[in-house]
Amino acid sequence: MAPGDDCAGAVSAPYNRPTRHSATLVAGMQGIVYTETVVHMAPAALVDLAPYQLVMVDLADGRRITGRAEGERVTIGDAVEVAAEREGVMFFRRLA
Repeated sequence: MAPGDDCAGAVSAPYNRPTRHSATLVAGMQGIVYTETVVHMAPAALVDLAPYQLVMVDLADGRRITGRAEGERVTIGDAVEVAAEREGVMFFRRLA
């Protein structure tokens, strides 16, 4: 849209609330790291955990899940597995 355009007809995606994946993801489920980043300046609620690594993982069943890496740092293209779910957050670890 150009500056000054009327946004009345714009469509936005609904807010996706965080959901727990434990009902459909089990420890040991595998995937490939799609992207990753390390958070050094965390929001107030997570400042004690920084630095921590966030990952987006393409699972074998086609889903893409956002979570955290645990253990050694992972890079794009690494094979990982679901290690755990804690407080609604999926944790992944690199496959040996």
